Amino acid sequence: PLFRIIYSLLVKDGAEITILYPRQSGKSEVISIVTNIIGIIFPVLAKIFPKELSHFSRGAKMGLLAPQNDQVDTVYGRCVERLFSEPVRKFMEDPDINEEILSRAKFKLKSGSTLTGQSAAKQSKVESKSYHVVFLDESQDLDTDKVRRSIIPMTASTFGSIVRTGTPSRYKGDFYFTIQNNKKHDAKLRGKKDKKLKQLHFEYNYKDVFASKQKQYKVDGLEFHILYEKAVMRDMKSMGENSDAFRMAYKVEWLLEVGMFMTEEALE
Repeated sequence: PLFRIIYSLLVKDGAEITILYPRQSGKSEVISIVTNIIGIIFPVLAKIFPKELSHFSRGAKMGLLAPQNDQVDTVYGRCVERLFSEPVRKFMEDPDINEEILSRAKFKLKSGSTLTGQSAAKQSKVESKSYHVVFLDESQDLDTDKVRRSIIPMTASTFGSIVRTGTPSRYKGDFYFTIQNNKKHDAKLRGKKDKKLKQLHFEYNYKDVFASKQKQYKVDGLEFHILYEKAVMRDMKSMGENSDAFRMAYKVEWLLEVGMFMTEEALE
């Protein structure tokens, strides 16, 4: 999904990308990495390709929204932490990059790139902001009307991209409906060479995470993979593999039959 987000901004396709991951499997990490890449690299690319990327010449404007303030603070803090990390700071010192951090507590760069964190609670006021890309975390808990009436228009003037991340719920909402639309879109891409560049939905359950971690952390970070797998297996025993909690948190299954009057299949 990281490459798809970057590609969307490069070609300006206004994609609405959905990412459905198990708990603690790396959703926040994806956001922290991609916000740093966009914020630092895109203003530089705007100088190299002024015709195609002039809209980033004054920096990349990014928004991060979640249902509650503490959820915003968690992901936002991860993004700022990575921005202040030694590898990123050294990269910004490169003469070809020549970037500086203007705030100790906020994601604010000399090029004009910013990451703004906002609560998207139902009663909050989020209007008036414009972004090149909006990240919606814990999207399954966001109010549908809030997303469509107040948040999506934030990208209207820029034809910006929207990235929704989250886990399944018992209820249908904007996140669920967007996933269904994206799945239909992706089904039409089968067999096409540029499928990975145009894919809109990314979904992995805990077994997929186990497999990817085994490859990714074969040498470095092996301890993290072992601890994550142990934690999931512990939760499987304590919750029960077929419990609602485990199915939603790790199997990424939507339990609509629990939260709604009847399933679509039963209605039909």
